[in-house]
Amino acid sequence: MSMPRALLPRPVLRVWRSHEGMRFLVVGALNTVLGYAVFALAFLLLEDRLHYLAILVIGHCCSVTAAFLAHRRFVFRSTGAAHRQFLRYNRNHLGLVAASLVLLPFLVEVGRLHPVPGQGIVVLTTALLAYPLHKHLSFGDEHE
Repeated sequence: MSMPRALLPRPVLRVWRSHEGMRFLVVGALNTVLGYAVFALAFLLLEDRLHYLAILVIGHCCSVTAAFLAHRRFVFRSTGAAHRQFLRYNRNHLGLVAASLVLLPFLVEVGRLHPVPGQGIVVLTTALLAYPLHKHLSFGDEHE
């Protein structure tokens, strides 16, 4: 996948095309902002009606499909069976959500952080785990 030439200088395009890790960071950053914004907005709108952990699950459900499509096309440039990859991608994401469901209550209840900044810490932590999970388990050739 190439980026439109008019939007980015040639050296940036060269990095985009040749560095999977850089593409993962850019796509991941955009998806992280989206997921965090959905969580924060949902928290502001629903905090009186839903527990913050339910809001966390809503945020996950809203961003996972967009993240899968972006990672599949722009980062890993996969042409494998999309339905199988989507199932593996979701399994890996659910593992990250499970980690979030442990870490966020710990930060809120034990660390006395507000849920929104606590989720910021959770997002950064799980992002570090996501690249090897998706590279090797969601989109890895050995699973095709």
